[in-house]
Amino acid sequence: MFRSSVAASLFLSLTFTAIAGADASVWFEYKGGGGAFLLSPQGEGRVLEIGTTGLGPFDLEISMYASVTSVSLYSANTTLAADTNASIPTMTMIPPEFGAETPAGGLNTPGPGDIATGFGGATFQGDGYLGENILMGTFTLHAVRDLNLLTVIAARVGNGVWAQSDTQGALLRFADGGFENGGVAGNALTDVIKVHYGVPEPTTLGLIALGAMFVLKRRHRGLDGGADAGTK
Repeated sequence: MFRSSVAASLFLSLTFTAIAGADASVWFEYKGGGGAFLLSPQGEGRVLEIGTTGLGPFDLEISMYASVTSVSLYSANTTLAADTNASIPTMTMIPPEFGAETPAGGLNTPGPGDIATGFGGATFQGDGYLGENILMGTFTLHAVRDLNLLTVIAARVGNGVWAQSDTQGALLRFADGGFENGGVAGNALTDVIKVHYGVPEPTTLGLIALGAMFVLKRRHRGLDGGADAGTK
């Protein structure tokens, strides 16, 4: 799990000690680009697993979603970090009604380290963030093939935190992580996106498996035929 710069974020952050009754579950989904494909189902409570073929680099369009229950949130702020030289060249966040986008810092800055800091949205009126499958925003992930054939993106609470209007932190989780106090910057650190390089597409794997079954069947028939001939 990627933990760079967490200590600095904690030192510089606003700290909210109370944990409210709101639950916020956040995840990421692949929308297209880069000739990539999903390696597993995507959605709430899941790590986004993407496969790629070829040498790249790959520009992947990723959307961020949240389901917020119980109590609306008036502040949502996230930081992403990479364990390779991946980067995020563009990002657009969708603020709640009557609110404003909090632009990301550190865009176009390759990892390892933070690649998008303190992004999200905030408001102090209206309903804030509340509901299922809320589209929080979309960004382009510029993934560069690594010698380890894997890029891991981790999310954590940004300096603007995830909180209610009374500054109480929400119970927050990213992907398949556990719920933590979203009112403390650096909390809820979780791997949320994994890009695997040099992976055969699922259709190719299916053809390989089908061919292997055909060969095994022919070999089995050949052995049976040999055994029959020996008994005559």
